[in-house]
Amino acid sequence: MKDLVNIQDYLVTSNEVGDWEGEEELVADKLNELLHYCWGLIPEEMAVESINTVLTGIWDYLRGNTALLDVDLDELLDWVDNYFINFQENIN
Repeated sequence: MKDLVNIQDYLVTSNEVGDWEGEEELVADKLNELLHYCWGLIPEEMAVESINTVLTGIWDYLRGNTALLDVDLDELLDWVDNYFINFQENIN
C-alpha cells in the first residue's frame, strides 16, 4: 500500500517548522532527512493509515525538541530506527 502514499506530502519547508531562532532551514532539512530515512524502512505492504501515523509521529515527537539542532544526524537516524521498530511492535 506504500505505492498509494507520496513522501512529498510529508516533507516540510523552513516556513512550516515554526520559529527555531534562525535555524528553521536546518530543522526542515534534518526533519526531511529523517522522513526520507523512515520512508526507506516502511514495507510495501504497510497500511496507508499506519504509514501516515508513523511519518507524522516523527514530527509530533520532535516538534520543539532541541535535539533537531543539538544531536548529529547519525544519532537522529538511530532514533528513527528505534522509533520505527517500536511502532511496528505496537501495530502487530
